[in-house]
Amino acid sequence: IGQAAALINSGQSDTILVIGSEKLSNVIDRNSRSVAPIFGDGSGAALITRTESGHIRRTIWGSIGEQSHLIRQEPTWEQQRTDPVGTPTPFLMMEGTEVFRWATTAVPKIVSEIAEAGGIALSDIEVFVPHQANLRIIDGVARKLGWTDESVVVADDVRRAGNTSAAALPLAIADLISSGRAKPGQIALQVSFGAGLSYAGQVFDLPKVA
Repeated sequence: IGQAAALINSGQSDTILVIGSEKLSNVIDRNSRSVAPIFGDGSGAALITRTESGHIRRTIWGSIGEQSHLIRQEPTWEQQRTDPVGTPTPFLMMEGTEVFRWATTAVPKIVSEIAEAGGIALSDIEVFVPHQANLRIIDGVARKLGWTDESVVVADDVRRAGNTSAAALPLAIADLISSGRAKPGQIALQVSFGAGLSYAGQVFDLPKVA
């Protein structure tokens, strides 16, 4: 989304289709209790275009390389390519407790940076669309930001779709608007994070959903 907005704002493009699609069932060990119940397959897209209404503000992004071991694949695909016969299929691995601790500590700070970059206060945010990792992380982040069910609408599509990684935010936005919990034009803040540990997010006006 940040790249699309930058290309449009610079005049290089007028309309860009951004797609997030995942088939995580291919890289999940069905016997692993730490990942098998969490992740799902999904696909979502957003059409970004030049318009008089609606606004995508500055994107904040970064990575915490020293924490890259928290979400990884084992064995690596490089190992599999080197020895395809003797190397098992790489599976997604996650240190759930450490990811939870990082997310509930770091993400509220990142959200504050995103709001500042968007030129608004946290109290101006009407809708919060966090990465759909799991409900414990989502609830923990919202609590640390001081948000209640009455003050901010918080996306929780993870209840329906699971953690669909790159597809999670567009699916969560579509769910919020189609269910009537949020309306196009409301001020929203979205933030996502994943392997790396990498993160990104921005303030934007909720779009219409086709």
